[in-house]
Amino acid sequence: MRKYQLLSIVMVSVAVLIFGFTSAHAAMSIDYMLGDVPGQMGQVVYNPGPGSDSLLHGINIPINYVTSTETPLNAKDNLAVTNGVLNFTTGDFSGKTGNVWTFNGGGTVTLTGGIPGLGLPDGTTLLTGTFTAANVTEYPLGQYSFKILGGAISGNDNLDVYSYYGIDLASIPSIATSLSFIATDLTGNGFKSTNCITGTVVDSPSAVPIPTALGLLGSGLTCFVLLRRRLNI
Repeated sequence: MRKYQLLSIVMVSVAVLIFGFTSAHAAMSIDYMLGDVPGQMGQVVYNPGPGSDSLLHGINIPINYVTSTETPLNAKDNLAVTNGVLNFTTGDFSGKTGNVWTFNGGGTVTLTGGIPGLGLPDGTTLLTGTFTAANVTEYPLGQYSFKILGGAISGNDNLDVYSYYGIDLASIPSIATSLSFIATDLTGNGFKSTNCITGTVVDSPSAVPIPTALGLLGSGLTCFVLLRRRLNI
């Protein structure tokens, strides 16, 4: 009877270890939020016309606070970001199908600003990276159009922000952005925003990468087999 109890303990321990890590990863995030800043609107532009490039640009898009979800420390605590701006370029335009523009990975993403609550001055780099994919979806709105930008980003978050929210500094960032805006049309299926309505840059860090988690599972199963053999001797 005792050997079956020990085997059960090992199995439960392995399950808790693996699924505990993956569940924490699924819920945890740091969120940089687009906000209304007087005199600072920002712009999203795709201009394929003569003399321009084929990239999607985000220019001085205001970010006014950062918050978090399900972090080990200070969850849902809002930290003001002073003079926060998001700037980006994507990779080359790859095509338009229906109401969706698609852009290749590449380019740069930079989010800078100050966080007085953490002693970070204006101009501090809060997040950097490069797009792995990006697209813009259009919804007609009279003479204007409502557009939503969605993109996945490979990059890094600020370690002081990680520390404040209790995130392991060795965590693997997983970053995405979403911006909604009103735009006017430009030549050649281009567009230019007239205002940015809402948006966020979200980092959902993983404390244990999936390959590592699988390694833990393998180690746990190996221990399970060895213990079973030993109990059968």
